[in-house]
Amino acid sequence: MKKYLVSTAVLPLCVGKEFFDYTGIIEAYKLLDMDGIELVFLPEWDSLHPPLTPTSADWSNTPKIKCSELVDICIKNELPVPVVHINRDVGTMLCSDNKEAILEGQNVLNDNLLGASLLQSEIAVLHMWDTYHKSIDLNKLFKKIYEVSGNYRIRIAIENIPISDKKLTQEKAWEFLYDVMPPEYDFTLVLNWCSLF
Repeated sequence: MKKYLVSTAVLPLCVGKEFFDYTGIIEAYKLLDMDGIELVFLPEWDSLHPPLTPTSADWSNTPKIKCSELVDICIKNELPVPVVHINRDVGTMLCSDNKEAILEGQNVLNDNLLGASLLQSEIAVLHMWDTYHKSIDLNKLFKKIYEVSGNYRIRIAIENIPISDKKLTQEKAWEFLYDVMPPEYDFTLVLNWCSLF
């Protein structure tokens, strides 16, 4: 049986709300006939600082919510969440040379994976690297991720976001990761990104 999921990055738009308005998630879900959602943990909701990745949202005016609060809302409303999308800033933080930024990235990853576990999600989509970083050490980067993700039974799916490192191509990155990732980890293709390659 096919399952139909809708990403929460677009779900609020169905009820005339902005993509970052998490109140639209429940409202739209109740109106649509679908099997569940891909819960996207948006950096726009972070109360500490604006997103590190490009956004059309005015961060100073976006509603703020913690991952745990959003998870509680989903559980209370009995939303099936087979897939989560890790905060897209995680890869940017983990590519940083700043130890505090790396630790923050690992903490956000842990927070999102804990939320995914509570929701009984099967898959967590991850932007593994900083699209704009000119030099990416995939081995070092994967180790930083696995230090956290190895503690969870959730399948990580690396998304095919663009790469600016001239020594890497999407194909080379995925070949390397295929050899080092646990067999239950995987990749996910976003057609918008595919059109750039």
